[in-house]
Amino acid sequence: MATIAVRPTDQELRQAFAAVRGLSFPAIPQVLTELQRVLWSNDPDTRKAVSLISQDQAIAGLVLKTVNSATFALREQVSSIAHAVALLGLEPLANLVTGAVSQKYLPAQGALAREIRDDSLEVAHGAMRIARQVEGITPDEAYLTGLLHDCGAMILADRLAAYDGVWRVKCQFPFRFLELEERRVRTSHPVVGYLFCKHWKLPERVCSAVYLHHTPACERIDDRATRALVATIQLAEAFIDGKNAGTESLSMEYIQFLMHAKKELLLDDATMDELKREAAMGFE
Repeated sequence: MATIAVRPTDQELRQAFAAVRGLSFPAIPQVLTELQRVLWSNDPDTRKAVSLISQDQAIAGLVLKTVNSATFALREQVSSIAHAVALLGLEPLANLVTGAVSQKYLPAQGALAREIRDDSLEVAHGAMRIARQVEGITPDEAYLTGLLHDCGAMILADRLAAYDGVWRVKCQFPFRFLELEERRVRTSHPVVGYLFCKHWKLPERVCSAVYLHHTPACERIDDRATRALVATIQLAEAFIDGKNAGTESLSMEYIQFLMHAKKELLLDDATMDELKREAAMGFE
């Protein structure tokens, strides 16, 4: 069985660049640039990282809110960024910081962009919950990818008035939706999202999962952890889309999307039922 590339083709990238020409991505925030510099050094300075994160009270507050959420399931209340680093380690915390930064800086001026942003936050919490059942990925990685999986759609929605009519078919046709998107806007939101994630120098597996989260052939992704991360995002997205659309109106393609992710993650019916209940009540 042929494997699927974990990055867009050169043609896909050219089409995406052409489609978003004149649309500027949010610049990578200084706090993220400085935090990446600390992480990529030969001897990461934990105290410097804690100081960087703590200086921005809004970002620090979002990180602590996420760490203390029920879906993260820590056994103790986290009271500070230093406490979070001690419990989680620096790299997982950096993923949560990146998620908090994206919530603050990604464009969401229009109603549709805000809707996509809010749904992505639910998907992020769902992905974090599902990650606790899956080997090879961590809750922080699942959370960051969930937050950013539709960042390309947010960018397109915030800048293209016609995108609303395209986006509304996504829930019913999660696989074929990309074909319509490419016809209407000459690119797809996963490719635009991949460009954004690369622009922000995010972890390669996160970039790949953002690009692949609508693929109908997860099993053809060669890297096991990337495959699990993609399936986790697909399952969380299916739960949230199903909750928002109402199960009585779901298409066969949507049901196949849901079952495809379940099979890939080897989840039993009892676990699926519990996740559905949590999704119905709101994963947060």
